[in-house]
Amino acid sequence: MVATLVYDLPNSVQSISEDELEGWGVSYYEALEVARQQLMQDDFVFASIGESVHCASTGDTYDASRLFLIDLIRQLPIKGTPIAIVPHRDQFLLTGSDDVEGLGLTLKLAMDEYQETARPLCPLPLILDDDQWLDWMPSPDHPLHADFRDWELKIMYGEYEEQ
Repeated sequence: MVATLVYDLPNSVQSISEDELEGWGVSYYEALEVARQQLMQDDFVFASIGESVHCASTGDTYDASRLFLIDLIRQLPIKGTPIAIVPHRDQFLLTGSDDVEGLGLTLKLAMDEYQETARPLCPLPLILDDDQWLDWMPSPDHPLHADFRDWELKIMYGEYEEQ
């Protein structure tokens, strides 16, 4: 997963190009670290939905970016490896790979949020592997594999249809 760096202006956002970073004498990773530090300074909490799902849903338009707060994510009580779904920029859902109930609830919440937003992101599940988020799908023998696969196909079909 590659993050896009942007200026957050009062009424819009503007992407920051590699040329701009080069002109500032700053690498992409240095700029990303500054952005991550800024996120850490903002007041927010991960709310819990039951014992299985955690979410950042502050309405400050930065919740999707909170995927980069890996140290905080690792402190949350989850079963297994962190699995995240980000249906839009104002919500970040998190559960564990070994939590069937949490995975089911996370998928349902993400589906509902995705369908209700005017500014969706790609709401497919991600797994935290070392310090990076990678695409994830439960194994074919997992009880929720068919549900996640159906969701993936629906999203991908919509993307292809739009193109």
